[in-house]
Amino acid sequence: MNPIPHAASSKLMPALLCLALAGCATHVPPRVQKCPMPYARVAIVEFADRSPYPGTAEQFTQMLRDTLAERTTTTDVVIVPRAVFGDDDPFLSGRISVDSLVRARRDYLADAVIVGSLDSINPYRPPSIHLSLKLVETAGGTVPFEVSDGWDAGDSQVRKDIQTYYERNIGKDDCRLGPDIFLIAPHYYMRFVADQVVGSLTARLASLR
Repeated sequence: MNPIPHAASSKLMPALLCLALAGCATHVPPRVQKCPMPYARVAIVEFADRSPYPGTAEQFTQMLRDTLAERTTTTDVVIVPRAVFGDDDPFLSGRISVDSLVRARRDYLADAVIVGSLDSINPYRPPSIHLSLKLVETAGGTVPFEVSDGWDAGDSQVRKDIQTYYERNIGKDDCRLGPDIFLIAPHYYMRFVADQVVGSLTARLASLR
């Protein structure tokens, strides 16, 4: 085999180096972009807790608030006490009183409220969460988004969604221990579910613009 002339070799090496670097590059999924919302302020009413684990709904409410605030651009997101609705439970009565919406708009300057119920949670592997949620506009009582659903980590699609969430958030605190942490730690699993809910909510509002 004839040796490669020095001049040709000097041109070939950078090309080979570029090819090697291209082959070793890892694909980094794009992070979720922040989304504008049509509200100056959203008030999240503390979730009703129907689980046998005290404090679980309170934790989820905070995670939902933090995730929504992180994913929006100009919307202020606050948590308000369940007392804003008095003794009324929207998921038992099937309605939200006008007085409650007026109170949320007057006292908390909320353009919309999120009311929810943590219906059940299984903290053991594979974890699962079932919840109900409505976004209600305080001006007219319209409901642009609602969901009543469950996330069961025993389902293959949910596990794929966990992997996607992990890859999208590599470098953040809740992803430093690898994707399996979401299957063994309820706190991390709730954070994943909060992300799924917020993703559906913001996508729905974007589709209405």
